[in-house]
Formats: sequence, C-alpha cells, structure tokens
Amino acid sequence: MNKQPLFEFRRAWYLIVPAILLLGLSVLLSLVIHEHGYLFVLISITITLALSFFAFVIAFLVCQNLSKHQNTVESIDYAEKEFTKFLYNSDTALRIPGIILDEDLEKMEASITDCDEIWLISHALCSEEGLYRDTVAKNLKKGIKYVYFLPNTSGLRVEFNRKILTHLDTDCKKRISLVPLDSEFFFLVDKVDFVIYNPKRSEAYGRKAYMSLPLYGCDCTYEAPMNNDLVDIIISKLTKYIESAN
Repeated sequence: MNKQPLFEFRRAWYLIVPAILLLGLSVLLSLVIHEHGYLFVLISITITLALSFFAFVIAFLVCQNLSKHQNTVESIDYAEKEFTKFLYNSDTALRIPGIILDEDLEKMEASITDCDEIWLISHALCSEEGLYRDTVAKNLKKGIKYVYFLPNTSGLRVEFNRKILTHLDTDCKKRISLVPLDSEFFFLVDKVDFVIYNPKRSEAYGRKAYMSLPLYGCDCTYEAPMNNDLVDIIISKLTKYIESAN
C-alpha cells in the first residue's frame, strides 16, 4: 500500500489550518474595528501575527517529526523484509551449520549402520514416495524397523498398502508399520515432515532427528537438526499414538 499521498495530504493540512484560522481572525478584526477603533485593532493584529508565527513554527516542527517518523518506519519495514528474506533464503540455509539438502539426508539414511528403528512423521503419504523409496527397502532388508506416522484420512491404509508395502517382500513388511495421526498433531504446520533415527535411544547413544524447512523462494527441500527437548516432546506424543493403535 502506498502511504505517501496520505502523508502529503496530512502535511498540507498542518499549513492550511493556520491560514484558515488567520483568515477567520481577520474577519473578526474587521468587525472589531467598527466597534473599538484602530488602536485596539493594531494591538490585536500584533498579537494575531505573533500567534500565527507561533502556530506556523509548531506546524513546521510537527511536519519535520512526522517526516522523520515515516522514514524510520519505512526503514524498519525494509530491514524486516530483508532479514526475513535472508533468514528463509536457500543460500543462507547452506551457510547455517547443520542444515542440509533433502538429498543429503537420504544419502545419510542410506548409509546408516548403527540404527534399530526410524520414525517418519509426514503430512502426506505422497511425500514418502520417490526419493526415499529404495533407501527404505534396503534398510528394511538390513533389519531396521520403520514406523510411518501419517494423517488419519479416508482410505489411508489402502493407500499405504498400495504405495509403500506393495514392492516389499514378506520379511520387510513385518518390520514396517503405520500409525494414524489425528489433525491435532498437525495444529502448528501442515507441511513440515520429521524423521527420528533411533527414537528409543538417548541422544548420547545415536538418536538424531531432522525436520523439513519451507524456505523462502526455494523449490528444494532442506532438513534441519532438531533440538533434543523438542524431540523428547514429539516422541512422548507419538508414543501415545502407538499405544492407542495397538
């Protein structure tokens, strides 16, 4: 929205109002001359000019302060926008320690060795196809268990069987499970995925967790390591869903 015309209109009024007041006083003085004579009018004009000058000075100072205030607000707005772009820009993400591309996380998961179980929390089943499909199949064959946490939508299990389980052998299917999540779990964001490696261990014994980042002006997906306290909270909530599903 362009605020400049409105600001100029307000600034003009600070000059117009004193002029109107002066004109009104002049009319009033004309009436006074008729009643009290020129000496009284001369004194009145002197006082009026002094008051008008004082009003003009006040109006000028107010205009100056408004101009400085507007420039300050515009500078703050600009700085905020630039900082937001910097914070959520993909190039910035690559300079922040720990943030990696989704492709790099997939490579890490494909080469993982000391891992018993992996939890995948996703906003949509379709996001679990493609990039990680072969990696999941290989890890299942290595004995790693997978638990999928997905929104409890209509036909979820049918879709899960068709898209995830179909290409797996019998032994691999035994090591993969599905836990439906209600909408309350995704109350904060509906398009952020999580992955937790070794959820039943502590951080000191190999537990890691990543969350996807929706970055400004970027089609790529980035992953950021999660704070240990946040991971504890998420695991606690997911454990309740597992208990309810069993």
